[in-house]
Amino acid sequence: MAGAVAALALLGLIHHGDGERRDAQVQHARIDGWRLEVRQDRFTGKALCTLERDHVAYDHGVVTFAFGRQVDTASATYRLDGGPVRRAGDVAVEAAGMGVRFDTQNLANPSNGEVHIPARELGEAHKIYIRANTRMTHRIFDLTGLPAALDAARSRNCDAP
Repeated sequence: MAGAVAALALLGLIHHGDGERRDAQVQHARIDGWRLEVRQDRFTGKALCTLERDHVAYDHGVVTFAFGRQVDTASATYRLDGGPVRRAGDVAVEAAGMGVRFDTQNLANPSNGEVHIPARELGEAHKIYIRANTRMTHRIFDLTGLPAALDAARSRNCDAP
């Protein structure tokens, strides 16, 4: 058995990590109810940040609201605080340009139950009301603390808040 382990180690199939560091260092913090993950890439020197809160995630300038894989959100509408109703489809191209992937393996529901809104659209809003489709009632997502969490990400030199 010891001979087999030694042979695998010589072939490089067992990695002990001696003297090597991972390319990414990951740190976590809580800011105003948001979970901030900072992934510092030692190879490129860049920092990438994600923010998460119940069924809400921020990545590359876009906030994604999750309704569940079975919910059709292709015709979703939303309103910020007490503002006018807007169509999520009106900002879909902008969200795609910021890196959101709209392709999915979910052939039964290509929207994958997600609504993507560029963070700049949210401004200083405290709540977003989203109706996934006309068969559902709206759902309220709490945005409180998002501006402070984005500021915290910027202060850590993240590439994309």
